Amino acid sequence: LAAETNWAEKGYELGFEQIGEPEPEALPARRCGPVSCRRESARYSVISGEGFRCRYDEATGVFTQLEREGRALLEKPMTFNFWRAPTDNDRNVKKIWDRYMLRYAVSRGMETVFEEEENALAIATRLHIGAPSLGLLADGCVRWRVTGDGRIGCTLELKRCPGVPAFPRVGLRMFLPADMASLRAFACGPQESYADKRQASVLCAFESTADAQYSHPLRPQESGSHWGARRLTVFGAQGALGVSGDAFTFSVLPYTQEQLADTPHDDELEPCGSTVLC
Repeated sequence: LAAETNWAEKGYELGFEQIGEPEPEALPARRCGPVSCRRESARYSVISGEGFRCRYDEATGVFTQLEREGRALLEKPMTFNFWRAPTDNDRNVKKIWDRYMLRYAVSRGMETVFEEEENALAIATRLHIGAPSLGLLADGCVRWRVTGDGRIGCTLELKRCPGVPAFPRVGLRMFLPADMASLRAFACGPQESYADKRQASVLCAFESTADAQYSHPLRPQESGSHWGARRLTVFGAQGALGVSGDAFTFSVLPYTQEQLADTPHDDELEPCGSTVLC
């Protein structure tokens, strides 16, 4: 508003338009040394380099441990994630999700190939995605690339079996230490943003906390995600975990998706004891 009115002050924002897309800051260069791989058992392999160590599970196709400078970044093994807490608007489709047991869908690694590269290790695991008593829901392949500077790249390709509905979510879930509850992001924000409601946000850099990310609807449900992210860093006294990519979606919350689905009222929600990164 150019002038004060009887319903708002001068300067009150009626609307906005973002022209063009800003670019995030470039990732800092880091020394890239050699990567070593040691088979721990028929199932697990330990990959390490200067200042980092991770443990790969061939039976699931994900990492069970991530360590940086001796500090553990995962409180539980990483998992693939194919489900989210239903929203009020999901009241019909969630019946289909339940019929296909998507809440309980898990990955099974069928075959893994390791390939050494210069200052990097490439891992490819053929996957089956299944749910209890239903058998195969999808199959595909996950490809990881661990480089000598401690970065881990991931590409996941899946094909759903005939008749299987679209998954509510396809991604990764990580339980980080509770004190890693601060975040810096370059994404659509600063409030929550989804593909169907992102016009209320701008693509920008912002900071927040896990507590502040949840919007607390009266009935707990999916909330707090950010669309179109390019960068994310979750950090605290235990260290930091950074994520970068081409327009990914993330949430950082003190609650699990199971809590959000099973708790009837907002005032009954209790932090789960970890920072949950999806």
